[in-house]
Amino acid sequence: MERAIVEKQDGISTLENVVIQGDLAKLTAPERVNYYRTVCESLGLNPYTKPFEYITLNNKLTLYAKRDAADQLRNLHGVSVQKPDIQYVDDLIIVSVSAVNAQGRSDSDLGVVSLGTLRGEGKANAIMKAVTKAKRRVTLSLCGLGWLDETEVDSIPDARRVKVDTQTGEILDETPPQSRQDAQETASAPKAVSEANAGNPASEKQLALIKKLSKSSAWDGVPEQRAEFCCEVVGRQWSFDDLTKAEASTLIEALMAADATYHAEQDEAAQAKADDQAGDDPFENE
Repeated sequence: MERAIVEKQDGISTLENVVIQGDLAKLTAPERVNYYRTVCESLGLNPYTKPFEYITLNNKLTLYAKRDAADQLRNLHGVSVQKPDIQYVDDLIIVSVSAVNAQGRSDSDLGVVSLGTLRGEGKANAIMKAVTKAKRRVTLSLCGLGWLDETEVDSIPDARRVKVDTQTGEILDETPPQSRQDAQETASAPKAVSEANAGNPASEKQLALIKKLSKSSAWDGVPEQRAEFCCEVVGRQWSFDDLTKAEASTLIEALMAADATYHAEQDEAAQAKADDQAGDDPFENE
């Protein structure tokens, strides 16, 4: 009996350590799974969409919010983000946004990205990133979640992304930390094109198709998500001048898949609406 009490107290101490100190590494793998799901359930998020990932910061394993978390929270709490205010200070892009939720509570926050020497499409992508960062930060703040967003993680010196199996809670590996100088360079400059692909630029036909697909209704009202999506697919900040043939092919496939998914969802919604209207017809069974 005493042993059981001691084990229970040890378990409580471990959980208290997580709550107070925020170190998930001290939990067992099953406890991490339970903690992850509990956090998602408490916020009304779907854990199967993996709205959070793990990061080691200041020698503590903790969670940071991904795009799915902000999107779901914005929908759950009826968060409406106002038009962003974009300013340029030195080589920085500073975006400020305000937001209000369904209860009328308001908040504001900033998104800052280093512009460096970026021009053209690279500059446009940097602006979109700053807007996205500001919108996510204000969404998380307004919903009472003071965690890091994924747009902030790479710019933090000595931060290490950690791969954790969300089904088992097992820690798989860690991404090596960046030095402060490396983090600044990553934030301010586009990723270089490999030498193998540098002499193999995208064709005019590929570029034209990418421009056409990027105007899909799937991105109406959310151009910053389109820019972020394309950068994630390519794996770097890019422009139409330096896009390689291989990168263009990958991007075209991803955009076509996104467009197909969007239209499938629209068709399902239209069908569901039609079914509901048919169900409300009082003469249907006459």
